This record gives sequence, C-alpha cells and structure tokens, in this order.
Amino acid sequence: MTASRRFSTLGDRHRAMGSELEDRSGMGTAWSYDKDQTEEYLAIRTKAGFMDVSGLKKVHVVGPHASHVIDRATTRDVERISPGPASYACMLNDAGKFIDDCVIYRTGANSFMVVHGSGEGHEQLTRAAMGRDVSIHLATTCTTSRCKGRWPWSFSTSTSKGSATSTTSPTCRPGCSATR
Repeated sequence: MTASRRFSTLGDRHRAMGSELEDRSGMGTAWSYDKDQTEEYLAIRTKAGFMDVSGLKKVHVVGPHASHVIDRATTRDVERISPGPASYACMLNDAGKFIDDCVIYRTGANSFMVVHGSGEGHEQLTRAAMGRDVSIHLATTCTTSRCKGRWPWSFSTSTSKGSATSTTSPTCRPGCSATR
C-alpha cells in the first residue's frame, strides 16, 4: 500500500482478516481479503456485505443558501428531503457531467451533510457556494499515530456575498498536539 494520509478505525481488523489495504483517496481501504473470491461473492449475495465507509468525504453545508448550493451541485431536489432520512444523488460539474455520487443528509432547516467518494464533490460544492450566504466544511480525520483517524479535523470555506476564507491550521482534539 502506498503511504496513506488517513487511517480507518477498522484498519487493524481489516489486516487481521487478511486484507492488504490499498490507498483510496488518501486512506488505506480493504478491497479484498485472503479468502476465496467466490466464497466472498456468494456471502455478499446471499447473506450480507460490510463496507468501511471511513474513507468517504463528509462535507457540511450550512446557511440560508445551503439548499441552493446542493441543488446546483447535485441531481436531487433537496427541498423534498426532510431531516433524518438520506437521499442518494449524482454530483455534476458546471457542464452537467457526472463527477461523483453522494448521499445527502438534511440535518436541519438550512443544514446538510453531503457524503461522497474520491471525486470532486467538495470542490463543486465550494464553487456552487461562491457569492452565497453559506459555509462549507470538509470533515477529515487526524492521521497521527496516536489518533489513527478516530478524531475529526474540520476545515472550512465560508462564503458570504463573494468573499471566501479558509481555516487551514486547526488542532485535532484536546490532548493531541497535531496541527494541520
């Protein structure tokens, strides 16, 4: 595996089950295990599958124009999403081309969390936020050996009537000396 910047809390368990973690979007991800692939396929098709979603990006979109930003960046009418349930959507660039898929959670009247893979979703949401009264926060995880991805970082791009600011040196959590 190439050197990953982030670690899943389940990484040790994946390795114990025989996975050689592969880098995906900066995180060691289990794609297969030391088992017969046919056995794994049949287990998923007839019983249940398990996916470690730690590597997915979680973007918080908050503010009076949050609905507009999500509507512009995805194929979903977010006004139809009530707080609680999630909705699957495609993310499109300004030319209308597919860039990633995502799951949208409405966490409040003007508050959403968009969870997406390794595509350009965060960047697209940030572009859609320009000139809007909305805040975009990309939640990632600390990569120090002490925390091993168990604690969130928070980076933000706040956009209010066209001005953008970024916070790039937060601390991980109380007691961790890591900064980014």
